[in-house]
Amino acid sequence: MALVKTICRKGRVIRSDIDKICSQYEIDIVNVFNVSNVAFENLHGAIIQGNYTNEEIKDMLASLHTDHILIIGRCPDDNKYDSVWFDTKRAIHSALNYLTELGHRDIGYIGSYKSVDIDMEERRYQIFLRYMSKFTEFNSSRMYVDENSLKSGYKLMERAINDGLLPSAFFIANDPLAIGALDFLKEKNIPIPETFSIVSFDGHQMTRYTIPALTTVQILTEYMGRVAVQTLIEKIEEVRSLTKKVLVPTELKIRESSR
Repeated sequence: MALVKTICRKGRVIRSDIDKICSQYEIDIVNVFNVSNVAFENLHGAIIQGNYTNEEIKDMLASLHTDHILIIGRCPDDNKYDSVWFDTKRAIHSALNYLTELGHRDIGYIGSYKSVDIDMEERRYQIFLRYMSKFTEFNSSRMYVDENSLKSGYKLMERAINDGLLPSAFFIANDPLAIGALDFLKEKNIPIPETFSIVSFDGHQMTRYTIPALTTVQILTEYMGRVAVQTLIEKIEEVRSLTKKVLVPTELKIRESSR
């Protein structure tokens, strides 16, 4: 059995458990970063990993000569493709519930721009805003958005500090931004969580080693990879004819950046 796994050129890479379970099932894997100039034949199935735009997915599908497609990430059509992802709203709410249970009501936001193809209700910015709007202490002017990078995290935290009137906590929508923000705070000798708490999102392994170690919502990427292969095999072996959408759980890792 041959299986193509396209590795996302941006964002998290879910490799280890995909490779491990494919080995158990004696599945041949071709890992590629870009299929735009490559045609694959004699495939039993393909995994597309990452939050690509609808147009990018359309271009990739034109090169993958198989009807058995699974997407790890945002799926453009649940009626056509199997998919594995996580419940973004529930995951963000777990972080905000944790902060509000600690007594935080005025919470700031640092995030990045999202693809126009992502539904508004799935965007982390909008989920955060809808949740926080029920608190009278919340100030939407403390929401900062830019590109997704360490550098942007640094610059956005600098803007937040320069604006003054700091919130008691920040929710930062992904770990690279959070790590960049911590770099600025460390440079300016601003102690965390003494000045304000920080909770991040993604569960990157580097968050265990930042100073302070980041509280983060961990996406269980290894489990996600295992479920993805198992789900695709069901379709290849005709265990079912209908498509399947699997939402895997997330886990809040509480560390030293919040109190």
